[in-house]
Amino acid sequence: MSITSGYLPTCNPNIVPHVANTSYPFTPRRAADTTGRFGLLYDASCDKMLHSSYTNLRKITVQSSQKPQCYTKTCTTDQTRNLLKWYNIYSELRLSIALEMLPAVGVGALNNYSYPINKYTRFICYNYISHTEYLSNEDFLVRNTTAPSYLDPLATHIIVLVNWSITAVAIIQLPPEDELVKDIDLATDKLCSILSHDQAPSKLSADEEFYLKKIISTKIFSNIDQLSEVNSIIDFYNTILRFENKVNIHKPYNYNLCYLEHFFDRTSGLQFRSKELISTCRRELECYLIQLSIDFKSLRTKIKQDYPNIEGTRTHQLNHVCTVWSDFEKLYRHRIEQLRDLVIKVRQRNVEDDHIHHALNDNIGYVLQKQIEELGSCLGKLREKEAFIDDLLQKHIEYRDAADYNISSKDDQESVRHKLNVGLNRETIICSTDRLYKEKYSEWRNLASQLLKERDQNSQLQLVYVDFTDCSYALCNFLVFPSIRTNDNAKQPLSLSTTSSSASSQPRMTTPSSNKSPSTPTISSDQPKSTTTTTTADEPSSKPQQSDDQIKNILLVGESGVGKSTFINALVNYLRFDSLEQARKKPIVLMPVSFIMTVDDNFTEQHIKLDGEDNVSSEDFSDCGLSVTQHCKSYLITLPTGLGSKRKVRIIDTPGIGDVRGLAQDDANMQHILSFVNNLTHLNAICILMKPNTTRLNVFFRECFLQLYDFLGDDAREKILFCFTNARSTFYTPGNTAPLLKQLLQSLPGKQIPFTKQNTFCYDSESFRYLVAVESGIQFDNDQKQEYTESWKRSSGEAERLLDHICNLMTTPVSPGTIKSVKHAHVDINHMIRPLLETIRNTLRNIILQSDRSCKNAIELCPRLIKISTAICSKCTRSLRPLDNFWIFADNLHVSYNRCRTCDCDADHHFPIDYELEYKLCQQDANNTERDMLRTVDELCETSAEFSFFLLKDVESSRQDPFLLGFKRMIKEEADICAEKEENTLNTKLRDALEEIKKKYEDRKLKLKAENAELSVADIYSKMENINRNKMVASQMAAMQQWQKYMIRHYEYRLTV
Repeated sequence: MSITSGYLPTCNPNIVPHVANTSYPFTPRRAADTTGRFGLLYDASCDKMLHSSYTNLRKITVQSSQKPQCYTKTCTTDQTRNLLKWYNIYSELRLSIALEMLPAVGVGALNNYSYPINKYTRFICYNYISHTEYLSNEDFLVRNTTAPSYLDPLATHIIVLVNWSITAVAIIQLPPEDELVKDIDLATDKLCSILSHDQAPSKLSADEEFYLKKIISTKIFSNIDQLSEVNSIIDFYNTILRFENKVNIHKPYNYNLCYLEHFFDRTSGLQFRSKELISTCRRELECYLIQLSIDFKSLRTKIKQDYPNIEGTRTHQLNHVCTVWSDFEKLYRHRIEQLRDLVIKVRQRNVEDDHIHHALNDNIGYVLQKQIEELGSCLGKLREKEAFIDDLLQKHIEYRDAADYNISSKDDQESVRHKLNVGLNRETIICSTDRLYKEKYSEWRNLASQLLKERDQNSQLQLVYVDFTDCSYALCNFLVFPSIRTNDNAKQPLSLSTTSSSASSQPRMTTPSSNKSPSTPTISSDQPKSTTTTTTADEPSSKPQQSDDQIKNILLVGESGVGKSTFINALVNYLRFDSLEQARKKPIVLMPVSFIMTVDDNFTEQHIKLDGEDNVSSEDFSDCGLSVTQHCKSYLITLPTGLGSKRKVRIIDTPGIGDVRGLAQDDANMQHILSFVNNLTHLNAICILMKPNTTRLNVFFRECFLQLYDFLGDDAREKILFCFTNARSTFYTPGNTAPLLKQLLQSLPGKQIPFTKQNTFCYDSESFRYLVAVESGIQFDNDQKQEYTESWKRSSGEAERLLDHICNLMTTPVSPGTIKSVKHAHVDINHMIRPLLETIRNTLRNIILQSDRSCKNAIELCPRLIKISTAICSKCTRSLRPLDNFWIFADNLHVSYNRCRTCDCDADHHFPIDYELEYKLCQQDANNTERDMLRTVDELCETSAEFSFFLLKDVESSRQDPFLLGFKRMIKEEADICAEKEENTLNTKLRDALEEIKKKYEDRKLKLKAENAELSVADIYSKMENINRNKMVASQMAAMQQWQKYMIRHYEYRLTV
């Protein structure tokens, strides 16, 4: 590349055109937006391409005579705060990205890197400029002396040089093992050398690939979409080698812009107002924005964390934090918009630079900083309380909140005793507050130790901690009901000043139900439960709680009836008990069990059925052939390691493949599985469950593999394990299924999935069925018992081997949330359908209201979190509510678990929803004009058509268009309102407007189809990002995400073995 000082590099060192100059009137821009082209006009005030304006310039194109560059680049601690600056992105462009004037994509998204950067982090930079397009010196000298007949009034610059390239930054995280790091660094040096063409053609050795596979995580930022989607350094290397000479997929690397005031003759009469911020102002603003962004992202990460114990016991505390966060997020968005508008005005020479300094020190900044501090404090207390409750649970001490018992400052000790129902259960109740716990910690520890010893001697005793922190009743000391002393005064509470209390031990999490007496503990369905004996400790654990990243997430996938639920039941028993004889005393039955067993010499059939401990189970045994598991459920199992520590495994049970309801139901089940996985931080293994005596694989099985690959990337292939159930009949081998499976795997595109002894596990669940049968009173002879004992030994050994394989050999998980694939986009689009359509409808309502000059109101959407699976029935009567001369159907939710539990209408008439919509009146926004709202509706309509086209392009034509169904549903709803409220003109206008938008939608889809439009994954995610800036859409998406997280927790069962 050209490296002449003061000039933009080109692909040929011998070519240094005048338009490569980087001083006035030229200004360089890195191609954060890769849609720019030679001769395109540009608005530098907001770094925006003006695609409607091209100039007729003759371009020169030269091909590269240079080698690619690939090297590792260091990054200091200070530089990690602003990776865009570290990568030499031009300062004005950095401001535009920070102020969200353009999407942060490709290399422009470097500041969004969310993982820790430390001494084990490496940065690999690659750049290859394949060709350069520019305006020749001669043409520049004789450029247009008069402006063309029309120029976009927003234009300030014109693109006079474009470098086309493959450019990428790979950020990799190495394992914290210094000896291994040396080998990985040598392998990355070799990789860079090959990609730089610094040596004769060669390739990575097997040893080098082995070390590169040890890299923990890889994140790519590139101007090439396919590279950005790669998540391993070896795939990064192979993709570059494959794309290096495919010039047609290369994209702009950077541009050189010429100021239009200089480009056209000054006598043309045109004025172009553009300037850059003065350097001191720019530095001050960027420092402020970087710190604000860091604070925002940090708080957002913490607010999105799960607080399962808080959610089950202290919702008021969580709701307060969420309210503070919502207020902060609104003010943060307002702040970004305020500074963005101000920077644009400065760049347009409408205001002076010092306005920015004044804005940074105004009252909004002060309030924002106070909110950051308040949120940090609230979240800190939230995390402390979550850890405190979890510590109690780990030691089997039940947590309750005094607020649930209506205790107040008017109570005395006797009324407190009465409200806590002391004496009605075998409970010792400890009353305390956060302040007492901190100030009298040694007393608390001594009391806890004493109580735990007492419980060890009396297994029926339950310890309960009642939290008075938010209660107006003043506690000066710990209270214990009844007294831990055993004399005649035992009924008196013990007020401790020298004896103390401890926050330690996990019983079942119980909270008073709203319709039950607080004295009756009820198990919260989304809280941890334990099936094991208690453990004691002298003091509360000071160890940090195990993060979600340390949990091994295992997905179970298999045909309906293969026995996934039975497999989980059996697996827990294998891990809990050392022998079948131990398990016979009290087997663990998580999920309901139902099967037929023949008994006695006459082969009498007996139906064995046993309820499980999992009280949120979605098992449905009523319909033969349907997948028994109707909803993804997870089981978080805590396992002792034998070294004093614990490891956690989350096993995810999924609906079965091959449902008798057909391929459509299989596809729906698969979408549900992918949606569930999309909410996981990571996935360590995918266990494919199969029977060993299969003669034919289900037709959807192959599609299942393909969808998993597309969703999780090629790395998913390395995470696949095969588990064969009922394998005793085939001597614990895959049996007849093996050749069918090999044939299927060979037919799949891409890298081969291994199918070897190492990743194959054979079980027999008959020993678990034996345990259930014994529990149900069935008798067995000694030969049968011996046979089941042998089955137990073989299967429990395979269970240990499976977990060892996952925990020790599958250390690098797949991160679903970081992957952007076609299937990911499909899942995300499906989630956006209702928010998009309801936003269109409500915007049309507000347009109609605004057209009525006498009306000053607008309608605001208020999505509300629901904590149950629900649907709207189109056949059942729905209530109507008036809102400023509009009539609106209430959602009228029907409870829907596998089928509607509210009505008997057909499933086709039910529309599942993830949040409830409510409405309220607000004042019209004077800045939101009718023209703005019409433009919003058109944009949403066009985006809906593009999303639908992308969603349905490669599927069978019989599949219905979900967006079109949504439009038809809304139109029918408005027509039904018009029929019931005949004199209402506003709903009539809304129905007609929806018909018109539906027509535009259909026309846009037809045009896309006629053009055979190509929409890339990056295009779709860019549109999603843009659409999510709409407040109506964003609020609905937020409610939906809350629902998804809640339902995952609701369907999770926790136990310790």
